Amino acid sequence: MLKLDECDAERISWVRALDTFARREFDIEIIDFDLLDGLSETSGHLAPQSPPNLLEAGRRLAEGAINQPRIAAKLAAHIAVLEAMLGRVTSLAQNVRQTQGMTVQSVSGSDIEQLRHRAESAANKCGSSLHAMVCERSPFGEDLISDRETIKTLFEQRFQVFRAQVEKIIDQQLSFEVDVSFVEIDQYWRFWVDGVGDRFRLRFNRFREGLSASQIDQFVLHELVAHCGQATGWRSEIIAGRLNPIHGLTAVHTWEQSHLEGLAQALPLFLDRDISDELRARVLKDALRQALLNNAYIDTENGMLPDQALAACHTILPVDKPLRFFKSLADQKRHPQLRNYMFAYPGGVLALLASLAQTDFDRVGFLRKSYRQPLTPSELITINQ
Repeated sequence: MLKLDECDAERISWVRALDTFARREFDIEIIDFDLLDGLSETSGHLAPQSPPNLLEAGRRLAEGAINQPRIAAKLAAHIAVLEAMLGRVTSLAQNVRQTQGMTVQSVSGSDIEQLRHRAESAANKCGSSLHAMVCERSPFGEDLISDRETIKTLFEQRFQVFRAQVEKIIDQQLSFEVDVSFVEIDQYWRFWVDGVGDRFRLRFNRFREGLSASQIDQFVLHELVAHCGQATGWRSEIIAGRLNPIHGLTAVHTWEQSHLEGLAQALPLFLDRDISDELRARVLKDALRQALLNNAYIDTENGMLPDQALAACHTILPVDKPLRFFKSLADQKRHPQLRNYMFAYPGGVLALLASLAQTDFDRVGFLRKSYRQPLTPSELITINQ
């Protein structure tokens, strides 16, 4: 059993009470990964359940962590989401700063053009094109696999291969269980991972399309080796007493998300020689898409109609799944988590692409640190400075 001091126990109890409240009243999951399951006991610290008292308790805990900036920032992010659920309206810039710890800013036209050129060149190397990658189901001529049991088997096989490669680089074992399942749930997400303790699950929601080999590799590296792997690494550090237990309760609306989502998207490029050209092209295409979405979210927040934002994206990249795109633009303006979480994707991957472009970037050192502790958005940006 992990021994918690009074402050840690009260903070963890409060986050769990917030999660219970949000699930019951708003069908929103506050806790994404509960890595403390089976490690800690907080039953002696019962947090208040009513919204006013819950908010008051959260503010008190944040004030008490003023000398622990990472913990204070994490609590402040939870408080911002609770306030949003209770009806408080803030500007986009303030909301993203309070939760993700990021500054909202558009990606420049020159940076987008550079991303477009890299993605197009990578697609051409595979005998395809950027347009085909978006508009065709199999742009590289790969076989599409639809049988769910076959997909599960391939996920397991590729997971074992990539996990071993990453474990060798970071000099750390990533031991955990993962269950792959197919579900039919009325949720925005098409697929996601979550977990309790060292047991994780990857769910494909309303799965209708087949997957190619390069798509399976991308999914495995993103969801299992990156997300579940980092969670496992952090859990080990918590058990060893080197990482504060509050980091064992992850949430999509807190400041470590740009690190988590950035690495999940860019991880194939860290393995470089061990990935296919098709996978590399997919990573770069998706980075371009995230840059465009970043700007579209800002434009719609500033009053541009979603169809106008979509048209602006189409001049550079035919954004796949237009209906989902429209839904994301509409949802992000009113959902307490989507409104800020969407910025973690472009913020994280673009910061890492910039670092990977530097010849003196310590890839091994960065990966080893990533699997041992969460990094802030500012640390991602300055990691190579």
